[in-house]
Amino acid sequence: MAKKINSLVIDSSVVLAYLLSEPIAGGYVEKLEMARDGKSVLLAPKLQLYEILNGIKTCVLRKRIPKSDASQMWQKYLAMGIQLCDQDGRGEEIVKVSLDYNLTAYDGAYVVLARDEKVELVSLDDRMVKLDKSIRN
Repeated sequence: MAKKINSLVIDSSVVLAYLLSEPIAGGYVEKLEMARDGKSVLLAPKLQLYEILNGIKTCVLRKRIPKSDASQMWQKYLAMGIQLCDQDGRGEEIVKVSLDYNLTAYDGAYVVLARDEKVELVSLDDRMVKLDKSIRN
């Protein structure tokens, strides 16, 4: 498992908002800046790679960004330095959490990772944030 001190699990909603330079509420900009400055570590399940790639593709198809910017957006994601975590052996727990709280398995993976690492889950989905707090407390 990853280092727990000053770590956060960051979901794709926050990452995509950051990549698109959209306003991000909840003090998340400061948390991203702390990570950029090496004062904290951002964590995510490995599945985030594919969520971000799909998000970039969707942005191009919906004409939110030109196709020529897709590569730059991907490089900006890689530069964020998010530590992608393996969740091998956690499938049963991800399914359990997803069923217990009516989440997608993708969202369940973020919740389980945050719980396993004993760190905050950063998301633009208020329901996931509240769930994370209730599970960790």
